[in-house]
Amino acid sequence: TTLEAVSEALDGNKKYDADLDIVFKALRIRRNIDHSDRQLYEKWKKDFGFDLATIDFVAKSVKTGGMTRLDALLTDYYKKGAMSVAEIEAYRRDKEQLYTLAAAIVKSMGLYYQNLDPVVDEYVMDWTKRGFDDETLVAIARYCFRCGFRTLNALSDKIDKLYRIGVTDLGSLEQYFAQVVAEDKQIEQLLRKAGLERRVNQKDRALYKIWTVDWNMPQDVLDFVA
Repeated sequence: TTLEAVSEALDGNKKYDADLDIVFKALRIRRNIDHSDRQLYEKWKKDFGFDLATIDFVAKSVKTGGMTRLDALLTDYYKKGAMSVAEIEAYRRDKEQLYTLAAAIVKSMGLYYQNLDPVVDEYVMDWTKRGFDDETLVAIARYCFRCGFRTLNALSDKIDKLYRIGVTDLGSLEQYFAQVVAEDKQIEQLLRKAGLERRVNQKDRALYKIWTVDWNMPQDVLDFVA
């Protein structure tokens, strides 16, 4: 309520204006700085811990969206622990690789996504964190496509099952596929003995697992019944 207090408050409001002039120039914003701009900058500076050089670096990459877009990017980098220019560049390279991988997975399954953001955020990022490499994930996607599992949820379920049994690299995946092929041949022989001329499906595999694993039935018993 005093002149001194008001002057101090006004000066405090404008303490980020010099920095914001640099940010506005990077964002190509031609308007006066307002209170919301100062609040955002204070959040980036004090709450998040970014320095001006890093904020300016990110601002120069913003094509559209101005301060709102810059705030979204800085918030994302903060959550991912990318706090410096070098860390942000590394994060961007990693994310670009994830998008390339997501596109390859989607293509392998005969799917199309105009926006790969949800594919990366909800699926691919989690799969890579579990230790799956690019080649293994694409190979699993192709396998699911051949088996008729042509949704990302179905692929995710398959990856969860493989992860639980320790199949996370190409070598162990090839061994798993070899085992599946061998079991499919056994099931195919049972189908023929039972007078069924068709391809092995997922229900056949589930039943075969019950008979051989859960019930521990010998193969000669299955052959006899078939």
